Amino acid sequence: MDLWALWRRGHLAEPGRRAATLPVPGALSLRCRCEALRGGGTAGRGASEFDLSEALWQRQLELFDWGDQALRRNDIDAAVAAFEQLAESHREGHYPIAMIDARIGLGDAHRQADRLDAAIGEYSGAIAGTRACGYGYGQVRAGIPLGYLLLRSGSAAQAAEQFEDAARVAADNDWRLDIANAHTGLGEAFGRIRRPMAAMRALLDSVALYEELRSGEGVANATVQLGELCRRNRWLAEAAGWYRQAITAARAGHLSMALTNALDGLAEVQLGQGDRVASVANHQAAYEAAGAGNARGRAHALNGLGRCAVNAAQRDLAIRLFGRALQLYLSIDDLTSAATSEAGIARGYEAIGVMEQAVRHRVSAVTLIETMRAAQIEHAHQSEYYERFGTVHEMAVRTAIRAGDPAAFVAVFEAMAGRRLAGLMTAAPENTADERMLAQLLLEANSRAGQRRDRTRTLGGLALRVALPQLARQGFDDSVAGLYSPFDPNETENLWSRIDTGAAYLLLVAALREPDELAWLLRPPEGPLHIGLHDLPASTRAVFDGLHSDGLPLDATPSTVAALDALMPQDIAALIPRDEPLVIVPVGRLWAVPWTAVPITTGEYLGERNPLCLSPSLTSVAHTSGGGRRPPASRVAHWTSPLVNHHHVAAYEGRDGLSVAAITDASACRNAILDVETDLVVVVAHGRPVRELVHYLELDEHTALTPADMLRAVPPPALILISCWGAHAPDRGSGDPMAIATLALARGAYSVAATTSEMLDDSASSAFVNQFLSAAAVHPMPHALLLATRRWLARPEYRAGFLSRWAPLVTLCSW
Repeated sequence: MDLWALWRRGHLAEPGRRAATLPVPGALSLRCRCEALRGGGTAGRGASEFDLSEALWQRQLELFDWGDQALRRNDIDAAVAAFEQLAESHREGHYPIAMIDARIGLGDAHRQADRLDAAIGEYSGAIAGTRACGYGYGQVRAGIPLGYLLLRSGSAAQAAEQFEDAARVAADNDWRLDIANAHTGLGEAFGRIRRPMAAMRALLDSVALYEELRSGEGVANATVQLGELCRRNRWLAEAAGWYRQAITAARAGHLSMALTNALDGLAEVQLGQGDRVASVANHQAAYEAAGAGNARGRAHALNGLGRCAVNAAQRDLAIRLFGRALQLYLSIDDLTSAATSEAGIARGYEAIGVMEQAVRHRVSAVTLIETMRAAQIEHAHQSEYYERFGTVHEMAVRTAIRAGDPAAFVAVFEAMAGRRLAGLMTAAPENTADERMLAQLLLEANSRAGQRRDRTRTLGGLALRVALPQLARQGFDDSVAGLYSPFDPNETENLWSRIDTGAAYLLLVAALREPDELAWLLRPPEGPLHIGLHDLPASTRAVFDGLHSDGLPLDATPSTVAALDALMPQDIAALIPRDEPLVIVPVGRLWAVPWTAVPITTGEYLGERNPLCLSPSLTSVAHTSGGGRRPPASRVAHWTSPLVNHHHVAAYEGRDGLSVAAITDASACRNAILDVETDLVVVVAHGRPVRELVHYLELDEHTALTPADMLRAVPPPALILISCWGAHAPDRGSGDPMAIATLALARGAYSVAATTSEMLDDSASSAFVNQFLSAAAVHPMPHALLLATRRWLARPEYRAGFLSRWAPLVTLCSW
């Protein structure tokens, strides 16, 4: 029985069993249909889906073959025409194999033409179709090339997901060459996201399969990746061995691309081993092997020759080589590789002392990375870009400081701060998660945990480890990821002009790695800017890393934060007079620092020396300028959750000249936060972190406020959130701090008081909070917090006691 006859009965199980006994067809068009039957995905579907004439069957095979042959001879236009006709031949109601194969073919054509976005779109559409109809072979055929495209222009973690899915489907069907191909891609993806052992296992598995299948091309490609993995992890001797094995296999099979990559990798290893002469020779050989058709291979070789020139102190030559590589990378839209060329050019200019050019190219490298980062539609993948390429940002900051260029410092600093909140300041996301659904999910999960009323004496308790539905998690993260708005370095001067901080000092701080240093910029109310670098002790990094991951311990005492004194070195503190307001913009993990408790001198904290405002970015400072100077609110509404044990609002009792109203219920409180009704809303409630969704405020047993609620909020001008985790949540990865407090700022509040970690729910902490509330009735929030902190710390037992009673509370605003 021929394959068409079997296909006509594909809705039954028996044709699949019959197809499994047939030899594997040589033509890809026939194999796809044979594997579709063998995989069992057709069985059980409607009989009409397979009711096609023999003429249509033959026409679809013919179009598939024409497209495949056109791809083999690199005739892109002919391939696109054939596969578009194949797509048009699909009949509504038929099993969609013709449409899926057409989309895969179009993806292949766009990939060969370096039209990456179009190729990704076709492959993604094909995969969606395969999953809907159970066409596993199509999923593998689309998933593997899609994974490689994501390695080039997307997320390595996302690529790994595609390779893993393809490997699983291939293993289920014993498609051994496809298993090996998927594992090769998986090894490369794991290597990029710093999972070297997993990468090594995947690549060794693929080499073993390729050798068993006698696939010289597969062996060459997999051993190149093993060389890359070892080189990135500085296992240079092992890397050289794998590259030499790849060169042997590539030469035997006349595989120019694998040969180019292996020669280039070996040259990198040789330079690392100190053999520059051999390195130059192999980079040149790689350039020649690449030929005119492999722009990426030639660019890699030129970058390598540029590094050799740097090693030989031939700086002008290095700049020219990196410049040629840059043009090639840009011609194929490989922006992350182009950033390495920009960094190489900058390094050359630094070596010859032309700092203006060095700064320009460092900032250009950051811009290229940020362009790719903003193109990712999921927050996890945006974070991955910063984790992988953050060194580009940090080197740019160092170069800006050495050049004394505050404008470049700001341009890079804003990228390091993250740009989702900046996007939210001008537009609400179009596709937000269902806010009330998220709130209900959180409360139901918390109820199931059975830990509501006995959660220790804190205003947030332990982190709720709840697995929200994937849709809910992605709904929030992807909504805010879509707001990511790269900072344009050309807008730096305009940004400065929009910042009016009055008499306040403005301090930007970032913690850099390798080496650990504190980069900072100070803008006084008058006079020149100050910019600098300071060493960061390992003990200081350990403290703020712990604060980022877990928050301030409930039993923290002054000794716990003693090492944070390195965040305010004496030569910075000396530039800021006592009692003058200070706006701090701390990026990355420094956001989690309780800045009021940063030691300035022995026995004195920053929070008792100066009125403090925190802001998540310089863009946010511009957005809220003047907020810290606004007079206190005249209309106040407050709510205390019935679930809170010790904290209560007493500061407004008997106060004249102030309109004060107790909010009647939790739902009304939620509405007052989301839709402005008064000047100031004060909330006392439990705040609970949820690692998948930042955190939420538990307004009562049935009502929650989540970050998703805030995305379209019109909040009151001022908010005071007396809870745990109002301005930060533990271990949120890279990017700007997306929290209820920061989102309120982005949506229009001018001043917010909230916490960066857990706050004790006891009578002493309540006394401190009411001191702050009382002072905030007659002073702007930053001054009120200064007065409350001084009054609190005047008592020796409080100064020496638990920091969690007072230090987590900060004011978010500008001056």
